[in-house]
This record gives sequence, C-alpha cells and structure tokens, in this order.
Amino acid sequence: MAGEPMDGAEPVLDVLGTVQASEARYRALVEASAQIVWTCDARGRVTEDSPSWRAYTGQTPGEWLGLGFEACIHPEDRLRALETWHRGLREGRRVQQEYRLWHHSGQWRWNHVRAVPLLGPGGAVESWVGMNMDIHDRLSAQRMQTALYGISEAARGLGDLYVRIHGIIKAFMPAENFYVALLDPGGDTVRFPYFVDENDAPPPALRMARGLTELVLRSGAPWRLDPDRIEELVRGGTVVLRGEPPLDWLGVPLSMDGRILGMLAVQSYRGDVHYSQSDLALLQFVSGQIAASLERQRAEEERKRLEADLQHAQKLESLGSLAGGVAHDMNNVLGAIHAVTQTLKAAYAGEDRLLGSIGTIERAAVRGRDLVKGLADFARKDLREACAVDLNEVVGQECELLSRTLLQRVRLDVALEPGLPRVMGEPGALGSAFMNLCVNAVDAMPEGGALVIRTRSLPGDLVELAVDDTGQGMEPWVLQRAMEPFYTTKPYGKGTGLGLAMVYSTAKAHGGTLTLDSRPGEGTRVRLRLPALAGAPAPAAAEPVDTDPGRPLRILLVDDDDLIRDAAPELLELLGHRVATASSGPEGLAMLDLDPDVDVVLLDVNMPGMSGLETLALLRERHPRLPVILATGFLGDATRHLLATDPHLLALAKPYTLEEARVRLKEAVSR
Repeated sequence: MAGEPMDGAEPVLDVLGTVQASEARYRALVEASAQIVWTCDARGRVTEDSPSWRAYTGQTPGEWLGLGFEACIHPEDRLRALETWHRGLREGRRVQQEYRLWHHSGQWRWNHVRAVPLLGPGGAVESWVGMNMDIHDRLSAQRMQTALYGISEAARGLGDLYVRIHGIIKAFMPAENFYVALLDPGGDTVRFPYFVDENDAPPPALRMARGLTELVLRSGAPWRLDPDRIEELVRGGTVVLRGEPPLDWLGVPLSMDGRILGMLAVQSYRGDVHYSQSDLALLQFVSGQIAASLERQRAEEERKRLEADLQHAQKLESLGSLAGGVAHDMNNVLGAIHAVTQTLKAAYAGEDRLLGSIGTIERAAVRGRDLVKGLADFARKDLREACAVDLNEVVGQECELLSRTLLQRVRLDVALEPGLPRVMGEPGALGSAFMNLCVNAVDAMPEGGALVIRTRSLPGDLVELAVDDTGQGMEPWVLQRAMEPFYTTKPYGKGTGLGLAMVYSTAKAHGGTLTLDSRPGEGTRVRLRLPALAGAPAPAAAEPVDTDPGRPLRILLVDDDDLIRDAAPELLELLGHRVATASSGPEGLAMLDLDPDVDVVLLDVNMPGMSGLETLALLRERHPRLPVILATGFLGDATRHLLATDPHLLALAKPYTLEEARVRLKEAVSR
C-alpha cells in the first residue's frame, strides 16, 4: 500500500543508496535479495542488466534496457506511474508507488515500487537504484476482506444483491460479462436472475441441457476454459454451446452443505483477457460467501412467506367466522321468503299474472340461497357426509361435462393417474370445487388456450389434483386476495367472488391444502392436495327415500327468528300438518310438557340464551325417543356427533323448500 514500508526493502535500499557502497557489495545484495533490483541513469534510462527483472517479466536484455520497462506497466496504470516517476527524476526525491506489472505467467500482478537517487560528490543525482516487491497476493487478501464485507452488506438487501456481487467480482478481475444461474428446487430448470453480457441477451428459464453452465452444475466443480478446451468439450459432445462462444470462461458452483444452489460465471470475448488459476481460486472463494448469503436470503424470504401465509390464513379464518354468522342470519330471512312464496303459489294456483311475480321473488330467493350456501361452505370446518371418494371418478365425470361445454375454444388435456388412492370426503363438494377451478380457468382464456388437468399420488400419503391454464394470469396483488370471499375481478354480474373461497374452504374441510401460482401472461397453476385414504372401500350407493307425505303430524317449531315462526308454519300446513311455535328453548320445553302428543320437533340450532343443542339435551331427558329435526345452515362437530349417535335425530339445511321439508318429516317419523 502507498506509504507503507516493504518488509526488508528499506535496509537494502539504504545500503545501495550510499556512494560508498562497493561494487562487490552491491552485486551481493542484488543477488541475495528476493525482490527485483534495478538501476538506471539520472534521466531514468536503464543502463545495466537485471536478471531478477528479466526472470519476473520475461523480457530479454534488449527489451529491458533503455525505456523498455515501460511496456511492462499495465496500460491503465502506465500514465499515472510514469508521471510519478518523472516527477521524482525532476526533483531528485525518493519515489514510491504501486502499479500492475506484467508477469511472465501471463498475468498482471500488483507491485510496490521504490527508487532512491544516488548523489555524486557535488550533490547532483548521478543514478537511481530501485526495488520492486510483488504484493499481489497480500493485496488480494486485503481486497478479499473488503469484498467479504461487501457481500455481507449486500445480504441485508434483496434487490441489489446480484449487482453488488458483480461489482465485487469486477474489483478482482475483468468481469464485464458476468451471470448468476440458480437451480430450481426440482433440479431440472435453470434460472438466470442476473445476466450481463456484451453479446447475448438474458435468457429465459431453461431446462437443464449441456451448456457450459450445466457443466458446472452437474459436476459441482470449478472450470477454467480457454478456446482450445472449449472446442475439445464441444467436439467430444460434452458441451453444446448457446449464444456467442467465449474466448476465456470461468465457472464455479454455488453450494451449501453439499447442495448445489447454482453457479457463477465470468467470460471474455477479448483476446487480451485471459483468466488464471488464481482468478478461478478467487472466484471460487467468493462464491462460497455468496452461497451463504443466498441461503440466508432464501431462509429469510421463506420466513416472510410463511408469516404472510399465516396472516392470510388467519384473515380467512376471521372472514370464515364472519361468513358463518352472516349465513345464519340470511338463511332465516331467505327461509321466510321461501316459505311465503311457496304458500302463495299454492294459494293462487290459477292466477298466472300473480304467479309470475311470485316466481320472480322465488328465483331471487333461490339466487340468494346459493350465495348464502357459498358463504356457509367457506365458513365450514368439517365434512357433512364423508365417505371414501375416488377422485379420478369425480374429476372424470366433471370432465365429461366440460368437454361438451368448452365449444372447442379451449383444449382439454386430462391425465389421471391409474390406481390413485381414495380420499375421505364428499364427492359433491369435491366436484363443485373442481368445477369452480375449471370455470375460473376457462374465464381466464377468452381467446382460447389449454386447460391441463392432472391427478397423481405424492410422497407422504397425499393425492394431488392439478388444474393449469394458459390464460391471462394474475397480478401479485390479485393473487394475494384471490381466495377471499366476494373478491372478484370479473365484471359486475359475472361472478360472486365465492368460487375460490369455496374451493379453499373445501380443501381445508378435507384436511388438505390449496395453493395458487400465477403471473401476468403466464397462466395460473392450482394445486389441491388431500390426504390419501389407504384401502378405503368404494362409496355405497344412497338408498332412495320414500317421499310420500304420510299422515298429518303435530309439529312443534322452535326458532328465535320471528320471520321463520311467521312463514314456516304456513309452508308446513300445505303438507297437511299442524304447527305450534315457540321462540326459545325454555318455551319449547314448557310447551312439550303441556302437550306430550307432539309428533316432531323442528328445532333451530343457533338461538341466543339456551342454544338448540342445549335445548335438545334437556328434551332428551324427558322424551328420549321423540323425533327431532335440527334446522341449521351449518353443521359443527358437536352437531355431527349427535346426529351419528342419536337414531331419532335428523338435520334439515336452512333455508329449506317444501319438498325438502316433506322428505325430512317423513323420514323422521319412519324411524
């Protein structure tokens, strides 16, 4: 470094710089010194041979004498070095500086140079004695320390990491052409997150092939290649070049704990740039630090992603709870509307004009019921009627419908893995979830495209359903909210925003996961993964239910909502039944005590104060065999357990139609 003494240089120069030094002593010191020692006249011209100079630079005596030494100074350092030297010549002062000097190995190496004037009897400079010390390795070590600090700094920021790495490499060697290649987790695709090259444009993600990049990735070893070696590899079929072939090339792996993460490469298209083995060693050492930085960043990104996923899941959980409450209240409203419209239709059977208006109201109520069902499905945490399901069969049936409705504008590509393990679930819910994914995919391809559907078994006893499209894709902010209920980017009236929310809830209820991957212009990839059920029996066919209305019944309707208490009795009376109503659990129990001849109790589950299940527990103490129908829009774990253990207990989903009520009442009294 400038201003720092060279170990062992000062004593030698002090002795050489005295006019009393004998010729023999001078020669002995020159030959004993491990440094380059040289002399020149007062004008700075070399007049005597220096074996140490010639051994270092490879110059001949004829090339070295006079001003031939100037050719050995690096072109970028030459002007500065000669200006400093000539100033010393004019002023007769000692000179010390650093510059790169040509080495016979073909490498430019940093030297620390000092020169002292030899004065004659009159005090004038008669000649100069100089000494060069090779400080390249020491300087590289110091600069390496700086580089490592720079890498550490770069690791704190994600955006400029590769730019900083490039700058660090350029500080050590010619690296105008530099790139980073990373292996995808699957190990079959190479991405180029940073690529700077004077001839070639940044390539897209590529399948592993036989390029120079893959040579490093497959071998896990560093490579230094000159044109002859590259030609040899190409001729032997080991390498197939992509883009402009380099003249010199260095490539080193990025590895951590024996895993190959990617590689770094520098390359040159200039004939005057040649990489040495020390350049390769330097790049290899730096790559180890870069790999550690990349691994830290990946871990940090994974931590942030998991935190974001957790926050998103908690948000969806909160929305699910809210949706469940809204669905319950809306079910009561829609139940009253359903009951009134069906009562009016029966009462005014011959009045077509009035029936048309009633039909409009009924259709609006049906549409509202579908929306509420979507909300309830989003809020659900379990399965209502689970059985062993052949996912291939479900997907195959839905694909038959798809193939008839795609109108040839979307190509359907289906591959179902034979012998796919069954899953425990609801065929209807899984079919609806799959169809929702397909409808979304088709809507994303207005100009046509490909819809790719796959099933396969995965390690860890999982079954995967994949739905990929080649459509428009989603922006990151859209992807982040895609599974929220009522969030949609479709035009008004074209979508409810409940499709993906329902699919997410279905996956969760089945103990599975739903993941979305999408980029603008690159389509969307959906993965629904469910726990596999080993050795599950085929689902049993449902037995037909007798829908004959049977005898008139005495029904006790217990519901806290006055709309239900006003509308439902008229609906049930259309079936020939007699209905009494109670607004709470305690009131209903008291009415049962006064009238023990009730045939069926229609009991709301969600009531303030004494809930429906609490009412049921007290009712069973007094009437253990009385048929009870739980009216609810959502079945929780406790309700499901009671339905499985109580033979005189059934459920009726709110809001219910006249036909659904008739079937359930007949079933209740037939047990």
